[in-house]
Parts: sequence; C-alpha cells; structure tokens
Amino acid sequence: MTISALLWSLLFAFLSAFAGVVLGVLWAKREWRKDREGQIRRLQANLIRAFRLNLDRINQCVDYLQRPDPVIPNFRLDALSVLYVLHSGRELFEDQEFFDRCDWQRFQLDHLNAKLDQLQAFLASHPVNQLQLTPSPLESLLQHLKVTQRDITQLLADYEARS
Repeated sequence: MTISALLWSLLFAFLSAFAGVVLGVLWAKREWRKDREGQIRRLQANLIRAFRLNLDRINQCVDYLQRPDPVIPNFRLDALSVLYVLHSGRELFEDQEFFDRCDWQRFQLDHLNAKLDQLQAFLASHPVNQLQLTPSPLESLLQHLKVTQRDITQLLADYEARS
C-alpha cells in the first residue's frame, strides 16, 4: 500500500467516523426532544387530572355547605398530588406564568384543607349547636371554596384553549 492510498484510507475513515458522530448526535437530539414532549404531555395530563379531581371535591364541599342544614365535609382536598406533579416536573414547564398559576391554586387547596381541619377540630371539641352561633368560619370557607372553584375552572379553560 502506498502512502497516498494510506492517506486516502485515513481520510475516508475520518470522514465516515465524523458523519457517524454527526448522525448519532442528531438522532439523539431528536429522540431527546420526542421523549421530552412525551414527558410534558404526561405531566400536563396528570396535573389537569389532579385539578379536575380537586374541582369535583370542591363542588362536593360547596354542595354540603349550601344545604339547609350545612354539613362540614370530612375529606381533604388532594393538594399533595398537585404538589408532587408540579414539582417533580418543574423543569418541564416552559411557561413560568402557567406554573405560578398552578402553584397558587395548589397553595389555595392547602389553605382550604387547613380551614377544613380547623372546622373539624372545632366540631370535635364543641357541641354541634354551637356551630350555628359562629357562622363566620362557614361563610369564610364557602367563599374561599367558590373563589378557588372559579379560579381552577378558569385555569383549566385557559389550558384547554392553549392546547
């Protein structure tokens, strides 16, 4: 083998290796992008599912509290699943405003849980008839539930309009 044939062989080997690297990098980027888009879709679907579940629970709470003889709900809203989905996929949110709106609603769910817990503790330590002497916590809870219900409904409508 001559020197020129060796140099040509080395040049072609280098070019084919370089082409293989370029193609491999492009393929990996494409696969990464496709995988990330799938993760974003799953994250959004899980987040929307968690908010819909909480919206159903809020509707139940409002129904209970608007009865002629109000009933304090004995279940909590599922703020933890919203928190888990939000923060486990934090880097997948491209829109900071949407993340902040979701996180604010998660905070509202936590706050509603605290109000429900406080009312349950009050009921456990006082006779039921005293509850009618202090309607302010019920009114506050009902108003907060309605505002959160409206805001989550708007958040879901905005999400569906974007999709």
